[in-house]
Amino acid sequence: MEFPEVISFDASDDEADAAHDLIRLLADLAIREPFVVSSVHGERLARAIDGRRASGTPPDVLDQAWASEVGSQAHQAGADAVVAIGGGRVLDIGKLAAARAGIPVIVVPTQLS
Repeated sequence: MEFPEVISFDASDDEADAAHDLIRLLADLAIREPFVVSSVHGERLARAIDGRRASGTPPDVLDQAWASEVGSQAHQAGADAVVAIGGGRVLDIGKLAAARAGIPVIVVPTQLS
């Protein structure tokens, strides 16, 4: 997989089916050690993925220091991708953390906007 790469897939509206689709996508991309960042809205879907988790959910006010910490956690965990599940703040942190760790990011938006 080249970095950066944007991957889009058509997941079901059913959360259990969407989790299965996401797990299959990670396997197809040979992602074995994902580092998962999720919001409250993405937690249920995130629990379906085997992998390390970011410690804590994003604070109300995001900053570069928190994104750097998440990127450091992903790097130290030996992650081969960051999977960000949730709304805009979590997706932004996931993208920045992946860039800091030098690994790909897969974003899974849980909100329509």
